[in-house]
Amino acid sequence: MKLKLCIIICILAAAVTIYYISLEEYLISAGSRIVFKLLLLAVFLSSKKVQNKPIFYSFFGCLLLTDILSFFIGVIPYVLIAMELMFFIGYLLLLKDSFRQYKIRDVRNVVAIYYFFVIAINAVLMVYHLYNLYNYMEETPLIYMGQVFYNIALYLMVINALAYYLNSYSKKSMFFLIGSLAFVCSDILVSAYYFYDIKEDLMLIHTVLSMIGYLFFFNYFFNPEEPQMIEDEILEELRERKAKSKLKVKPKLP
Repeated sequence: MKLKLCIIICILAAAVTIYYISLEEYLISAGSRIVFKLLLLAVFLSSKKVQNKPIFYSFFGCLLLTDILSFFIGVIPYVLIAMELMFFIGYLLLLKDSFRQYKIRDVRNVVAIYYFFVIAINAVLMVYHLYNLYNYMEETPLIYMGQVFYNIALYLMVINALAYYLNSYSKKSMFFLIGSLAFVCSDILVSAYYFYDIKEDLMLIHTVLSMIGYLFFFNYFFNPEEPQMIEDEILEELRERKAKSKLKVKPKLP
């Protein structure tokens, strides 16, 4: 009963956040985002076990601090730098935890070639984005440097998420990949809102994508790593079984 109540209140908190974002009431929406995250934590803790408590609670603390700091945007100087720092630390924590979940397989296969191609394209796009961003932030070099580190961490997280999924194919790696992509799309939208002066309901979509990212990252932290067997491993196991069966069956002498 308590779990169902938490889920219902969590959904209501998400709806309230989206509603006030649509009205551009950002202070109220920041408060409802905090409630949403705390209730989401309660839902997962009541049904599953955290796989890596130190990393998860540090990551969750960074998320909460960003929402608390958002109350002071325009009030305290350089609060955006502090928020970027919290996100940067959060992404580094995700990188640290996810990187130990998998091992790199054969880098000579076709999938790996496409993977490195995607890395190169994303690197070019990130550099182009930071170059354009500099034109909007020449007078605030500290905030711009924060954006540089923030975008590099985000880029590394997405690249790592792809590597993780391609070398594991597990449910946990899928959660991490979808959460990373949701955060990237969310960041693109918030950059367009703040720095490129595009206002068409971007904060609403940004908030929805962020919540989707939170949901998948929570699932990532609350699910154990269970890598699925890939085709090469299945064939190798079949060959081993065939070899063992030949050793067991000895021909009878006439």
